[in-house]
Amino acid sequence: MRLRRPAALAVTLMLAAVPIFASAVAAGGGGSSAAARLAAEHNRIVSFWTPARMHAAVPRDFAYDRVHGFRIAPKAKPGSGGGITGASWPNGTGLVYKATGKVYFQMNGSGWICSGTALQDTRANQSLVVTAGHCVYDEENGNGSLSGFATNWLFIPALTRPMAAGLPRRSS
Repeated sequence: MRLRRPAALAVTLMLAAVPIFASAVAAGGGGSSAAARLAAEHNRIVSFWTPARMHAAVPRDFAYDRVHGFRIAPKAKPGSGGGITGASWPNGTGLVYKATGKVYFQMNGSGWICSGTALQDTRANQSLVVTAGHCVYDEENGNGSLSGFATNWLFIPALTRPMAAGLPRRSS
C-alpha cells in the first residue's frame, strides 16, 4: 500500500512534535508550571466534552469504493447487517475491556467519535492511545498542514458505546 504524502507528513510532524513538546515542558520554568499548564489543558478538554457534545458526536467511519475512494461511511440501516455476526466481551471485565474505549475529538468544527485502545509505555511510565489515523488527522482538509490535526482529543477507557460510562473527572 502506497503511503500518501499528507499522511507521511502527518506522521513525521507527530514524531517531530514529541521531542519539541518534551523540551518545551522541561524548559517551562520548572515542573510545577508545566504540570499546571498540562492540568489546565486537561481540565479544558474535559469541560469541553459536555454530555450533549458527546451525544452529538458522529462515528468517523470510512467506506471505500473504486469510484470515490475513501469517504465517510453512510449510516447503517436497521436490519442491514446481512450475515455478519459478532459478540461483545463477556460481563465487561478483563484487560481488553478496560484498555479499549472511545476517542472523542473535533475536526473542522464537528464532533467525532472513534474507538481506541490504551497501551502502556513502560519506558516513559505513560500510556499511549492507538486509534485509526483518520481519527487523528484529516487528510482531505488538512492539506499536509498542522490544521488537519484533531483538537479537543479525549480518550475514555472501558467505554463500549457513547455515554455508557461516567464522564472523566477534572484533575485537581
